[in-house]
Amino acid sequence: MRDSAPPSATGRPLPGVARLLRLFLAVLLVLTVGGVPATAAPTLPAASAPAGDSLPARLEPCSCLPAALKTQVTAYNERLAAVPRRESQLTARESAVDRRVASYNQRSKAVLAKLRANDRKIDAHNARVAAYPNGAPPATADRLNARAAALNAEQRRLKSEVSAIAADGDRIKTDQAQLQRQREALDRDRAELRDQHRDLFQQMVAATVQAALAQAALAQAGTAAVPQPPGGDAARPPSPGEARDDGGDRAARLTEADALDGYERRNRVEVDKRPVTAYLSPDAVSRALDRGGADPVLARDYAGLARRPDGTYRALWFQPSGTDRTAAHRSFDDAVDGDRPATAIVDGRQVRITGVAQADVVALPRTARYQALLATAETLSKRASDIHAALDDPIAESRRTVAVVRASTPLGEVDVVAGSGAGLTPTQRAMIRSGEILADNLPDTDAEQNALLFINKMAWRPVAGGASRSVCVEICAVLIRASGGLVTGEVHDKEHGTKRRTFIWP
Repeated sequence: MRDSAPPSATGRPLPGVARLLRLFLAVLLVLTVGGVPATAAPTLPAASAPAGDSLPARLEPCSCLPAALKTQVTAYNERLAAVPRRESQLTARESAVDRRVASYNQRSKAVLAKLRANDRKIDAHNARVAAYPNGAPPATADRLNARAAALNAEQRRLKSEVSAIAADGDRIKTDQAQLQRQREALDRDRAELRDQHRDLFQQMVAATVQAALAQAALAQAGTAAVPQPPGGDAARPPSPGEARDDGGDRAARLTEADALDGYERRNRVEVDKRPVTAYLSPDAVSRALDRGGADPVLARDYAGLARRPDGTYRALWFQPSGTDRTAAHRSFDDAVDGDRPATAIVDGRQVRITGVAQADVVALPRTARYQALLATAETLSKRASDIHAALDDPIAESRRTVAVVRASTPLGEVDVVAGSGAGLTPTQRAMIRSGEILADNLPDTDAEQNALLFINKMAWRPVAGGASRSVCVEICAVLIRASGGLVTGEVHDKEHGTKRRTFIWP
């Protein structure tokens, strides 16, 4: 753009000299980012894929499902399988746009630098023009006008480049918006798949358990196979000609039978010693799904059933010495209670399982020594509960445990008192009486473990013990059994772990 030459003092125009106006070309680079106009070449944000929620699991239907449900499960699995492919394709397109954004930002910075340089040239040119207020000599005017023409040409070229970059930025933003919509659609599909997984899984549970229970009576006679529940353990039908109460390996079964016999004698209950497959209730399945994580195990084999006074049953599980239940089995056991009973078939009829307990690895007869040791353990458990009750903090009371273990020493018997976590409080330590000794406390260690470690350090021999809550399966029960002990005694249904607070070394 050109300005008119200034007039001479006499009012006559001198030879024309072009004076340039600075062009604020940055306004051509205005782009809208998030709905707010920017007054300089903006740095576009790179499109990045969110981490997203994990996908639900594939569903594995059994042959017992209705045809319509199988069709829905197949469609779900196909839709689920397509998500990783869509995710990969979308991520690739987002990466391509990210590279275009980087190129756009680089070109924008470069053209802005050229515009600033052009501005400086214009300022310098206009300063030279200002030096001739009354007009420049013809030769000088020609040179200045030629310079002005070159600067005008450079301005037009930069303006064209700016327009091209701005148009590319608009196209990038359009593509980003489209990718964002595709990303949101993929996230919605993920959420819908999680809801569909839950719905189909529960339908599969209902159909599978119904079919399993309907066929269980035939399976007990060896004439039918119980269908495999989704996510569960296979039921164990007996082999042809095999006695129903053998349950597989003879040597293992004898040990299991001894444990069931011992449980029956100690608890004075009727125990059905035939293996049985239990199935979770729909309410228990729904609660497990609400907790998230892997799909719950729906079926669980138990060694036998103990009849309860209300006509329901307590399922008995058995583990050989030195082994433990799987995490899936523990989850199943914890899900069974009076409000959400499991179901099994016994002699062709459905029975309700409202509790779970362990049948001891070693089932001792109720000899006089056994009776005496168990009575001692129960006394020590009560003593541990009394010391534990001295806690005046409800939170600590719910998390901590006290154990009292009687040990045989060269000078006689002594009761070793131990706490869990941070150990006993000053108030609890003040309760230690004659004949008792406080064990060293290892932080973040279970009470029974602290007591037994102290007894072992002193080279003493454990006799019997009790805790203020049930012995845990993972650590303390293993330690007790490894040292020749037995976790036994009264069953505490509402507690976790072994559901027993007492233990002895017969």
